[in-house]
Order: sequence, then C-alpha cells, then structure tokens
Amino acid sequence: MYEQALAIRTSAHEEFTIAETQLGIADLSLEEARSPVEQEAAMRQVIEVFQKRKARDDETLAWCVLARALLAEAKAAAATEAMQHARSLADKSQNPEIRWRTAITAARINTAGKDAALSEAGIAARKELAAIIAKSRELGFLGIELDGRLALAEIEMKAGRITAARAHLATIEADAKTKGYNLVARKAAVAHG
Repeated sequence: MYEQALAIRTSAHEEFTIAETQLGIADLSLEEARSPVEQEAAMRQVIEVFQKRKARDDETLAWCVLARALLAEAKAAAATEAMQHARSLADKSQNPEIRWRTAITAARINTAGKDAALSEAGIAARKELAAIIAKSRELGFLGIELDGRLALAEIEMKAGRITAARAHLATIEADAKTKGYNLVARKAAVAHG
C-alpha cells in the first residue's frame, strides 16, 4: 500500500507527502530486515524535505529511522549521532507519542553495544522506559506501552536477566496477540527464543 501511495504521490509531485510515504516505507523495511543502506539514503533525503517544511515531528521520526538504519549497518557512532538529533527535536515536541517513540528508539540504540545494558546508559534507559510504560498505560497509548515493554525486556536480556526477560517477553507476546499487535507479538516471540 505504501508503494501504491508513493506512486500516486510521485506522479502528483507532492514532495512533502512523498517524504512521509518514504518514511513509512523505510520504517517498515527495517522492521522486515531489508537493506538498511537503501533506508539510510532515503532518510537523508526525507530529512531535508522535513527540514525545509519545518515539520519537526516528522523530522524527528526520520532521524530515528536513520539511526536504526545506521545501527543495522554497524555504524554505531553515526547511529548515536542521529539519535542525538532526534532527541533534541523530540524534546521540543508537544506530542507525547513523538517524545516516547524517540526515547524508546534511543534506548535501543544506546544499549546496542556490548555490555551497554549494564552501563549507566543502560540503567538510565531502563528507568526512562519504565516511566514511558507507566505514562503510556495511564493515557491509553497501548502501542507505545507494548513497544516500551518490548524494548525493556530486550535490554533485560542483554543485561543477563534471562529468566525475568523471557517471562516479560512471554507476557508481552500474549498481551500483544490479544490486542491485535501482531508485529510486537512476533518480535517478542523472536526475542524470547
């Protein structure tokens, strides 16, 4: 559907909506483990469009997708730098979902390295995720809550808390299936092993 939307928007020469569609395609492609190199190139172009339009929330999400692509390419330093851009933009956003999604992505990027889950950054990420999970649950942002719980369980797994992490992943998988969040359920099942 994204590709159909992109074709329509491209034929109409709608630069901004083309960029939004490319953002969605890149996000989905990374979820499906497709070529991160292509997503990196696309996000660099998309970021320029969002910057010209001063679409800060869209730009924030594009920086997050760029950071994920860079991490998938094993460019950890560049991924961290991209996340810093995203965080600085997210801090100014009025949309809590943008701030929370950015924080969840940052937690994953910052704890991706060896032993990072046990570092001060890992501890801070777990605290921030716990706060996001609680607040998103309180306000009814179920998708954010599940994604935050999944990120937290992944960090627990990296920190060596295997038994607790697997229990959390099983609960997340069941909750996500029940609520129709099949992608989160699959991710939890894969992480559970």
